[in-house]
Amino acid sequence: MAEAGLVLATFGAFNNAIQCFNYVHLAKTFDRDTQTTQLKLDVAKLRLSRWGRSVGLDEVNETRPSLPPGLSSSANELERAKKLLEHIYRLFEDAETQSRKLLANDDRVMTGSGTPSTELVQPTASLHDKLNKLSLRNFKPKHAWARAKWALHSEQHVRKLIVDVTEAVKDLVELFPAGQTVQEQLIEEEGRELASDENVARLQPLLAEQDPELNAAVKTSRELVSQVYNTDFTNSTNYGGLQQGHNSGHQTNTFGYRPN
Repeated sequence: MAEAGLVLATFGAFNNAIQCFNYVHLAKTFDRDTQTTQLKLDVAKLRLSRWGRSVGLDEVNETRPSLPPGLSSSANELERAKKLLEHIYRLFEDAETQSRKLLANDDRVMTGSGTPSTELVQPTASLHDKLNKLSLRNFKPKHAWARAKWALHSEQHVRKLIVDVTEAVKDLVELFPAGQTVQEQLIEEEGRELASDENVARLQPLLAEQDPELNAAVKTSRELVSQVYNTDFTNSTNYGGLQQGHNSGHQTNTFGYRPN
């Protein structure tokens, strides 16, 4: 029973950490690149949701207060994970407190309105939506909070928040090596889906910084797509196809001609 209680407590801390991303947005008066900063928050959320799914927290509930077979961990590891997740929650709390102080001390600061997706422009909006869908596929938060969204105003505070959250998620991944196989599978799937977005090149520098494994998967998927487009479309029954290649010396090309 004690282990079940700890698993549920860890699940609750994970759920709260994910919820934090859903209740924060960037103020209209945000002092730097809103578009890029929103994507950085999205990448951090995706990586955290992937970790939770890789260790089976997405399957935990009151009737199943345990991790899947092969992913169970010691009480010490679960306690450490819970503390890291609570730390992520406190990071958002601190950022909110700092933003409220900034709001109170500067009459020029005004809280932005609307959700991030309504304030974003292309191509950021499509990338934001795709990252959010991938996060929801990994984990759909339970028990929505009865509170309003709050705004981040300072680029410095947001930068520190993203760096600290990224480091905490890295610690979570290292804490549960048993989830590595699932992690790799999810990364491969996410990489393929992101690579299909024509705007993914805008996202890749952020992935390289925050989620290098996913960035490598995107790069691999894009290279595979490129190879497909550069393959020889001529086959033994379709002589009207186009063959691309390079030859030196005298060269004669015939298209649509079948030799005797």
